[in-house]
Amino acid sequence: MLTRSEWRTLNTISYSKYKKIRIDDILYRGFQYWKIFSFRFDYSLDDYCQKRLVLKYSQFKRVILLMIQAWLAIILQSSLVIWPKSPYLIDPKYTEEILHLQRIDIVFIQTITMFIILECMWFHLFKNIIHYRSFFTNFLVANLPFNTKKLDPESIKYLIHYFAIYSYKVFLFGIINMVIAATYYAFYLYINGQIKTIQLIIVIPIYIIYLRHVVFVICQLFVSINFLVFLIRYLTIKFRRLWKSSHSIVMKKLPSTERNDTIVWNRFHYGYVTLYRETAKFNGTVRSILFYLETISKLSLIMSTIFYSRQKVMGIHNTMAALVILFLFIYTSILYSRVVCMPSYNQQCTIHLSNWLARIQRKRFINRNIRTICKRVVWQQFIKLNLFLETMMENGFGFTCGQVFLVTKYEFFKLLVMNIPFFILLYKKICSID
Repeated sequence: MLTRSEWRTLNTISYSKYKKIRIDDILYRGFQYWKIFSFRFDYSLDDYCQKRLVLKYSQFKRVILLMIQAWLAIILQSSLVIWPKSPYLIDPKYTEEILHLQRIDIVFIQTITMFIILECMWFHLFKNIIHYRSFFTNFLVANLPFNTKKLDPESIKYLIHYFAIYSYKVFLFGIINMVIAATYYAFYLYINGQIKTIQLIIVIPIYIIYLRHVVFVICQLFVSINFLVFLIRYLTIKFRRLWKSSHSIVMKKLPSTERNDTIVWNRFHYGYVTLYRETAKFNGTVRSILFYLETISKLSLIMSTIFYSRQKVMGIHNTMAALVILFLFIYTSILYSRVVCMPSYNQQCTIHLSNWLARIQRKRFINRNIRTICKRVVWQQFIKLNLFLETMMENGFGFTCGQVFLVTKYEFFKLLVMNIPFFILLYKKICSID
């Protein structure tokens, strides 16, 4: 599951010490998280930059072991769905009787599909690493060591605080609880004579393999993706600074002279183009992850609807089971809420700069003292500015879900609203079949 050194890596910086850490420490720590849970491959940034990754068995050993663990968990759980009456496995009917629920195999099917899709996501990320096309790694290479001049002290403090409040020791506590609950469940059935000794001997290793992979997936979804959200927040804060600079242009904090207008515009233009290039490259990783998670999210919504329609009486256990199935839908919705800000900032920047451009164009037009040659140069500059603003309106600044849609506030709320009638229609269709 995780080695001792990896658990040491997970012991993130405590909240009481967060004032002493730097952005560099967080970026290096996040890189370790991704190597453990998302890439499953140990390499250094220097080796990646110089294209000299060592592709030997010692490097691939962890990759192979974790891949075997994942597919064993998938096969073992699939066997419970395909052969529920197997003499070597615990019949899922016993679980349904104990927890007072129906069709627990739907929970198994959802878990199987989630594991398979996450394996596809891992393979996609791993393939980009060994072919030196990892946008995530390129982003870290470009930002390490971190230049503190890129952000103001308040923003740096916010980012450090945002990262340090998460304590991953809670996952270790959850793991122990799952192991104890699964072991108790197996021995409970054995003592009551519902399973045989051979079933108990076979089931315990199966539980261990399955729980090891469940823990790994939990860490992948929370630890790795949390660092990805941290990087998105970092880019969002940089864009917010640009938005404030565009707002200051409109509010006339500097005297509106031609020289001041040129200086302010050039500063904004350089910052915008640089940030757009940085975000577009980083989106190469974000869009893949959002696409895989969105696929799991839609499947979880469908499976939770089917599971709910098969219950006779809703109690605490089947309610919890339905929420477990629905978890990835809720998780993806929360993740989208962290990504939607950049298109809004881009739209507001466009509005501010359009007002500013209209004002200075009117001022230049009124000024009759400008010579004909100077007027020609000025109007050429205005044409360039207008073309740039049109590009800002249409460039889709932000992050995308695969190549399907740009994640904006409108798309986010549209997905939420569309899922409600989808849930109702699917539920009615299932009930009409019965």
